[in-house]
Amino acid sequence: MDEEMVDGAKRRPVALGDMTGEENVGITQAIQHQAQEYHNVNQQRNSLMHKVPKRYIVAMMAFLGFANIYALRVILSVAIVAMTANHSHILPMTNGTRIVLIGPDFDWDSRTKGLVLGSFFYGYILTQLPGGYLANRQGGKYVFGGGVFVTALFTLLTPVCARWSVYILIAVRIIEGLFE
Repeated sequence: MDEEMVDGAKRRPVALGDMTGEENVGITQAIQHQAQEYHNVNQQRNSLMHKVPKRYIVAMMAFLGFANIYALRVILSVAIVAMTANHSHILPMTNGTRIVLIGPDFDWDSRTKGLVLGSFFYGYILTQLPGGYLANRQGGKYVFGGGVFVTALFTLLTPVCARWSVYILIAVRIIEGLFE
């Protein structure tokens, strides 16, 4: 029989009749091991995740992602009403109750509120074309996932930034718009 080079060593093909008993046992064990792996893979394929088509999983993940970024976009629109409104607290007293009126947390006029709410869209409009280009080059899931992550991170910083300065809050909202 002809010898051939396999992994840098000369080996010759072996016919099944030429094998010793130990080699037959080794081959039998290898075949049994492969059969067990095949059985395990088939069991995994029969699980629920393998019965649901991948496009449904991708559609559900995209739905949850878009719901998340929409919530991150509008959360300040809802919160700004409470941030700039007067509050009242009811204090129980021995001779009755007393209502205490407290001013707003932030004394912003309508122009300032409009700048804070509109600043998100200043950043949002700037990255429409670059975002599409990046998604085409890097892959949509990385651009989408990174954008959601950074937007969520800066949304968590929003209360702290609002306490520091309205200008820092506007800058943070612009950054959120850039990444969304």
